[in-house]
Formats: sequence, C-alpha cells, structure tokens
Amino acid sequence: MRRFSLTALITSFLSLSLPLLLPNNAWTKTCTEAQIKTYLKDRADALFECDSNAIPQLIAALKSNSADIRSNAVDALVDHIGIQDDVVVPALVTVLKNQAEDTVTRQSIANGLSTAAVEADVAVPVLLEALKDKNPDVREAAAYAFRRSGSKAKDVLPALVKALEDRNASTRSSAASALAEIEADTKMAIPALIKALKDENAVVRSSAAYALSKYNDAYRVAIPGLVAALSDKYAHVRANAAIAIRAIDVEDKTAIAPLIKLLKDKNTSVRSTAAYALGLYDIEPNAVLSPLIEALKDSKFRVRSQVTQSLSDIAADQYAHTSTVEQTDQAIEVVSTIKRVLADP
Repeated sequence: MRRFSLTALITSFLSLSLPLLLPNNAWTKTCTEAQIKTYLKDRADALFECDSNAIPQLIAALKSNSADIRSNAVDALVDHIGIQDDVVVPALVTVLKNQAEDTVTRQSIANGLSTAAVEADVAVPVLLEALKDKNPDVREAAAYAFRRSGSKAKDVLPALVKALEDRNASTRSSAASALAEIEADTKMAIPALIKALKDENAVVRSSAAYALSKYNDAYRVAIPGLVAALSDKYAHVRANAAIAIRAIDVEDKTAIAPLIKLLKDKNTSVRSTAAYALGLYDIEPNAVLSPLIEALKDSKFRVRSQVTQSLSDIAADQYAHTSTVEQTDQAIEVVSTIKRVLADP
C-alpha cells in the first residue's frame, strides 16, 4: 500500500483549544529608550515595531514593579524569539519559573517558547517543571510547547505520556497533540494514547486519534480502539479515527463495516475521511467497491473527490497482490469496474 501525505487532511479535523503564537519577525524601526519606556506603559502594541535593539531594555523591564509593564515586556520578547535567543530565552525562563508571576504572563511565555526555542538547554527543564505547575493553563501551554522539542524529544516523551493523565482536559489534549508532532519514537506512548481514546473529553479523544495516525506497524494494536472511536458522538473524533486507521496502513477487516456506515454520516468531513480510509482496502475490493461507488452520488464535491481518489488507489494497488491466475482475473475485473465508473460522467 502506498503512503499518502496526511498533514493537511488531519489538521483540518483536529479541534484544539490552545492558540499558537507565531513570531512575526516584522520589526520596522529602531526605537529610542524613551519611546520604549512610553510603549511599555501606554502603547504595548508599538513594541512589536521595535527592532532587536529593544531587547536589553525589554529584559530589564521584566523586573518592573508594574505587572502590566512586565506583561508587555514578555509579549514583546516572545515576539523576538528567534533573535538573540541566548539572552531572550534565559530571561523568559526566569519569569516562567516565578510562581508569583501572573498566570497569563507565564502561559504566554510557555506558548512563546514553543515557537522556536524549546531545544534550548535552559528551557527544557523549566518547561518540564511547568508540566507540574499548580495552574492548569500553564501546564497546558508547557505540554503544547513540547511539540517542537526537536533533539530533546526523547527527553520529554515520558513527561508527555504522564501528562495524558493530567486532571485538566486541555493539558491532556495538548500532550496528545505534542506526541503527534515530536520527532521521536513514540511507541512507548501507544498504551496511554489508546486509553485516551476513551477519555471523557471529546477534544482529548480526537487528539489521541490524531496522535495515533502513524505509518508504523507497531500502532496496529490501536486499531480496535480506533474502530470503536468510529462510533463516537462527536464528528471530529470519528473523522480522526478514520484518518488514523488509514495512516497505520494495516488492512484490519473489523474496520470495514463501521467505515462503510460512515459514508452516510450526516457530517461531510466524516464521510470524506471514511472514503479516504476505505481506499486502504485493496485486498478486499468486493467489500468496499459498491459502497464507494454509491458514495459517488454524495451531494458534496469534497466527498465525491475523495471517493474518486480512493477508487483510483484501489485500482492502482490491485496487481500488487496477485500471485495466481484467479487473483489476476479478479484484479482485472476490479480495475475495469473502477475505470468504467470513473469514466461515467
């Protein structure tokens, strides 16, 4: 079975409650010391126009007695992540470690570190501690920050697995999302992710299914849980479960009937992902051809387009499994049927 790019398809169905802050690197002017002082007090938005010469003064402002000034300085420094990280990151980490600091400010730092700097040796230990923070918003942001942990991914993996059992649902969801993206062998997380498919929170269940969307035979143990998730109450969970079944690339027959049922789901995304998943079953063409052909009548172009692609995939892969004359004859018949159907306007 050939592999397919899943990123765009997966992200269109994943619901996340945590916003992603991206560095805009759009500084347009060198601000004077007096201007920066004024901006910190009264015009925080103007700080984003100041170039990197403002960094020393912004770092100094982190020690201000004014919570508003400290918060404005943090927001501006977060925007500068990627520039002079050797001084910006340690300064932000110091504030993140301060339990007495405003929660929103600390959450902003954790979010900001997720954009570029998590690999910094100084950031990882503090973010690991932040996963244990008493404030759920800080824990959530720290978990999500680790999705870009780069070469440190192996070091943070156990903490993320543990975070899947956090008492806060958003933290659990962020941990699952991070496990989906980190560059590490995440097989040790499979049991916890399978358990998360039954989480009481729908976003956690959806994020867990997303994280299980790996082209890896080790993930076949997740298929029973994913098949069960095809009947979830929430559409985004059903859709991500279908995507994961296709991604794992194991033709488990127990998924066929539930996926066929989803071709008539009331949600367009679910119908489309079900059609996508059924494109996996080229060795069971007789079971999936009729339902897919019927789905070509769907009212939504998005669904019809995915059905067409899956039928094309099945046709392309038919001959790969032929070793006898009988199998070859069947393959010819299947391909001929698909060609005829797709050629019919």
